Amino acid sequence: MGCWNHPSLRLVKAAQVIRSNANLIAISFNSLSKMLEAFSIIMRSLDHCCKQNSKRKHPNTWKTLISVQPKWV
Repeated sequence: MGCWNHPSLRLVKAAQVIRSNANLIAISFNSLSKMLEAFSIIMRSLDHCCKQNSKRKHPNTWKTLISVQPKWV
């Protein structure tokens, strides 16, 4: 939910964040407010922890794909 809109996030790191917070999700199932709080904590963790390292010599694939403009535009 939180990382598909950001091409700079690594899905492997995102999966690690979600796995490490699985108990937080499980505990929050009995209350909607606790569940929303748990997901906001996880979303902040995804934004903070899951970014790809930048490379100078060889840019990341997502940067290359974004920089390419189609001919029909």
